[in-house]
Amino acid sequence: MLHPVPFVFMSILLFRAVYYFELFGARSTIGFKKNRTMLEDLIKTGAPYCLYLRNHSFEKGALIQTWKANPDRELVPRLGLFHLPVTRNEFESEIVSVIETHLPVFALDSPSDSSIGKARRILVPKARWFREVDRLIESAALIIINHEAQTEGILKELQAIKQYEAECRTLLLTTETARTTLADHEPDFVRRVRWIQIKEGDPTHRRLERPLVPASVIDFTAAIAERWHRRSEEGQEQ
Repeated sequence: MLHPVPFVFMSILLFRAVYYFELFGARSTIGFKKNRTMLEDLIKTGAPYCLYLRNHSFEKGALIQTWKANPDRELVPRLGLFHLPVTRNEFESEIVSVIETHLPVFALDSPSDSSIGKARRILVPKARWFREVDRLIESAALIIINHEAQTEGILKELQAIKQYEAECRTLLLTTETARTTLADHEPDFVRRVRWIQIKEGDPTHRRLERPLVPASVIDFTAAIAERWHRRSEEGQEQ
């Protein structure tokens, strides 16, 4: 006779074993040092690149804590749903495949991250995370934010964008729920930044689905890249 509790327990163990085996194999092929060298060369020469920011907690098995603005525009924590971990980030790869025809795309990873996507990943220790984000936001030609939920980390990154007045080179890929929450808290920011609603409603059920990338994303990226290349050519002539 098959007892249900041991069967469920063994199924969970098997799932986790397969997940970590796939994760180790996939992440062992990432050229973190090569990507870092390429990024630093671009920054040193003033060449344009894209910084892709995302909700890392959505890639891990965890109970996601999101943030919502109350009537006084103060942020209060709100719990989301429990998410199973994923390795292949199809959402990211679909977006990056469009952008990288115009600009190289870099994403930050911590040593404990658990996803693989098409962006060139660089490794950043947790203690230096926001200092590095701040530095890259300042120099990036284009900033893409996968704004699927209003997390504390995303809010800090948005503050850095405001500090450097980088709204004109930022593209917010957002959901109805996340954008409404951000608009309640930062109405001026939402008016200044370029945003595109990729998915409707609550994003927690199909957060890594392949999005339909609007033509406006391609046009915006191409315009940013062209602006930076033109500026570089004018600088060389002078």
